[in-house]
Amino acid sequence: MNEARVFKSWVKIWAKECVASRAVALLDSRVTMGAVAKGRSSSFALSRILRGSLGYLLGSGLCPGLLHCYSGDNRA
Repeated sequence: MNEARVFKSWVKIWAKECVASRAVALLDSRVTMGAVAKGRSSSFALSRILRGSLGYLLGSGLCPGLLHCYSGDNRA
């Protein structure tokens, strides 16, 4: 759930800074990547978090690209 919350926070900041743009994010959770790519999840908690980011994505015309990186390789 924390990775999905981080993705939502990133989308909120990105929507305020850059309208109608594309960007790539590095995530260490393949579950979050799959849920974002499909736009839904069987997990209610994950779906609820992603629903909160949907308005920012659609309203600002954002197109996110997600790449996987292992937790050990992620310096953040």
